[in-house]
Amino acid sequence: MSVAASVSLSVTRRETAEAFGHLSRSLRLVNQRLAGAGELALSDATLAVVVAMTQHERLLGYDDHALVHFEGLQRIIKLRGGMSTLVVDCRGVAQKALRADFDFALAFGTPTRFSIAECMPGKATLDWLREKHGQSRVDPPDMPTLIARVGGGLREVFEDIATIAWLFNESAVHGVKMDDYDFHDVLLIVGYRLLNIRPFNTPATAMNRSELLLHLGLVAMMAMLFLAISLKSDVALLKRRIASVTLGEYLDDQEGQEVMLWLLFTAKASVFKEAEEDIWLIPRISRLASQLGLSTWDDVSRTLQKFPWVKAFADDTAQVLWRQIGSFSHVPF
Repeated sequence: MSVAASVSLSVTRRETAEAFGHLSRSLRLVNQRLAGAGELALSDATLAVVVAMTQHERLLGYDDHALVHFEGLQRIIKLRGGMSTLVVDCRGVAQKALRADFDFALAFGTPTRFSIAECMPGKATLDWLREKHGQSRVDPPDMPTLIARVGGGLREVFEDIATIAWLFNESAVHGVKMDDYDFHDVLLIVGYRLLNIRPFNTPATAMNRSELLLHLGLVAMMAMLFLAISLKSDVALLKRRIASVTLGEYLDDQEGQEVMLWLLFTAKASVFKEAEEDIWLIPRISRLASQLGLSTWDDVSRTLQKFPWVKAFADDTAQVLWRQIGSFSHVPF
């Protein structure tokens, strides 16, 4: 499978100042086009410029400014006949607009602006991937028992993300290949469904505890997958939600403990990148491992693989964390 590594960009102060100069000139140009009449205001070139400005502001961390550009992008798309028309006319720009929409929903905890139905390009590829996954299985997948009890929408997304994990984990066996473009479409349709099950600004009481932990873990997994092919998403709100739900929450049932263990290891591999975050992660995971009777990395790995888990992206980070936990709690690893 060809999934490009994310590109790391460093921006100096001088480069930032120059970029803002270009951005200001581009913004004036776009505003002139939008204020005018005729095809120029709605052209592919105008759309591409607005998308580029949105991405640039996001890269610099100015989400509020990027959102202004995105709202302008929505206006143009609506005037051109909607997202369904843009997907046909200019698929590349449509994909970037859908990705920006997903990222804003993730950053602000709001529903997506475009609908799940408008993520059309990914549906056929996802159906094909499900079929390939189904053909490759000899035995039914070993899923956590709680999956049978969660809402249908969340269960279906869980199964689709498990299929994506299979695509990576068993690539040497199944030989299924997908280019980055189609893969991005698949991530978008799955990500849209996931965020629309429960936007982050929904009160925590709207889901039971295990479903909430599962949902957060799946969102963290999607953030990691998106990072593999393009710009990183703003995950500050996701990090706060995970911390608020897991800190001080002590579950006495095995199902809840397993899903929380998976959530925390997934979050470490995807969003918790700072050393100071280990201060609370390590004792929290150590306690869960003790409650579950997990004393080796093999024990932990078997538990994690009950859930979607991409070894190539997460195993190294998880094993480093487990060794730190072994030092903390003096358990063998």
